Amino acid sequence: MVWSRCWNNKDANKTLKQIFENDLPFDTPKPVALIERILQIATDKNSIILDSFAGSGTTAHAVLNLNKQDGGKRKFICIEMEDYAETITAERVKRVINGFPRRSRRHRRKEVLIFITWATNVFRKW
Repeated sequence: MVWSRCWNNKDANKTLKQIFENDLPFDTPKPVALIERILQIATDKNSIILDSFAGSGTTAHAVLNLNKQDGGKRKFICIEMEDYAETITAERVKRVINGFPRRSRRHRRKEVLIFITWATNVFRKW
């Protein structure tokens, strides 16, 4: 069966609270497991996934999880034009890459996050 579980925003809120240490910085996050399932159906292990309304960064989170689970080499491009792009979207992706709760430096994954804020012309690489 394609859809064997019904996901809801309570799952998404719980995940965000874990990532942001009990803070809920985004009102309407999507459940990571739902996006993972959509990606399992619609992509392969070498796909490039475009999220043109990145919001809280759920799609990037789902891509990173799937790559970890199945050894895939999926890449993602996330676009977010709102003022929370750096403080929520990019911060979530960094925390997922580094592990949450925080891991020691030697246990962090070797991923690169490139973040561009068009409004302020800021380019950062973590």
